[in-house]
Amino acid sequence: MVPRPGYQVDRPGGQFLVTPARARHAESDGPAIPPHDLDIECATLGAMLLDGSPVVEQVVARLTTRDFYLDRHRTTFTAILTLYEGGHAVDLMTVQDALRSAGELDAAGGPAALAFLVEQASIAA
Repeated sequence: MVPRPGYQVDRPGGQFLVTPARARHAESDGPAIPPHDLDIECATLGAMLLDGSPVVEQVVARLTTRDFYLDRHRTTFTAILTLYEGGHAVDLMTVQDALRSAGELDAAGGPAALAFLVEQASIAA
């Protein structure tokens, strides 16, 4: 996979990891739009939902909630992080249940959006 400019893709141990650049647009007429790639965001979140803790461990070492451009991706990442830090399994069903329990499932885009993330990860692999 070739990332868009401003991103670095690592595959340590065959795992898919993405590190966004933290650059700012110095010259612009309005607020700077941070670099982002929605396909990579989807693939990263989907990989965490598919492969669970081994991938989550590597991603949380490199990314924070602020690194995600879309609010629904931030919401999903926060749910994954909460489960992981609590020592719980991370997969599609546990994340969906955690989001539902927190009243955040709609904010994350609903069950269809979570399924889409998993689909994107399987396409990227």
